[in-house]
Amino acid sequence: MRIQGAPSALRQGSLGDQRALFLALARRRFFRRPQAGEDLITSAQRQLQEEFSRYVNADSAARLSIFASLGQTAEIRLGFEADLDWRAIDPSVACLASPAWLHSVYAQLSHLTQHLYPKVWTPWDAWQHYTQHHWTVNRFRHACALELQVSADALSLDQLQAWAESRSLHDPWTVMRQLGLPEGFRPWTLAALERRAAHRPQQQLIKALKSLREVVRQMPRSRTPSVRPYPAVLLLPADDDGCTVEYADEWMQGRLSSHAFECRGDMQGLSDLKRFLRHLRAAQQATEDVLKLFEEEW
Repeated sequence: MRIQGAPSALRQGSLGDQRALFLALARRRFFRRPQAGEDLITSAQRQLQEEFSRYVNADSAARLSIFASLGQTAEIRLGFEADLDWRAIDPSVACLASPAWLHSVYAQLSHLTQHLYPKVWTPWDAWQHYTQHHWTVNRFRHACALELQVSADALSLDQLQAWAESRSLHDPWTVMRQLGLPEGFRPWTLAALERRAAHRPQQQLIKALKSLREVVRQMPRSRTPSVRPYPAVLLLPADDDGCTVEYADEWMQGRLSSHAFECRGDMQGLSDLKRFLRHLRAAQQATEDVLKLFEEEW
């Protein structure tokens, strides 16, 4: 775990602002006296790292960044820097579960990890990105009808796909086919998924999702950023023609590095951060339990 506290990590601030933060925390006895040869900043950075590194796995590439502005309470942000983890879904999973059931599970996993590390990118995320940044079925149909000057309802699927091909566009029906997504699909609730889990592997997966949900519910939310962290895990089906990866890559293009949690640079904020990190470790394990079930043969 790394603490970023050098002047380059500050936003609209100065080393003096950062020193003021550390002094305020020291007065509240958050820090011990500096060791021989340490100045206040070096000592505070070391102690912050010692305090929080025990809550984060060594390979998580976690960072704490301090942002301070003159006259304002400093802010501390938790982020992660890690390489993408590629997870292949065993082909037997799609054979046993219906497309609607499977995509509902994807949607649940995407939602539960949306502010976590690792954030899991699933085929459901790929579809959400496509419909938000490219086309929905209705938008595509009406754009085609407008250019061809015909009624949108009169267009056949062959006509729509021919129009897409002539303009090198990915039409919604092709993307749905690649992702194995039923047209007009809406995700089921976890309770509905549990009722429809007819086989033991499905039941195990729902049990793991429910455990993850319970951990996530206990995590502090008041300062969780609205911007989602980068995906850290790509959950990839065997036969989507690279669609899930393509839209994950497109989603990440041009985005600034995001963070998982932010808090005020005071005792209450650091207490919330500590509580978040305690639950985060449990959430990481619960997420791994879900991912392993996707990789096993059903």
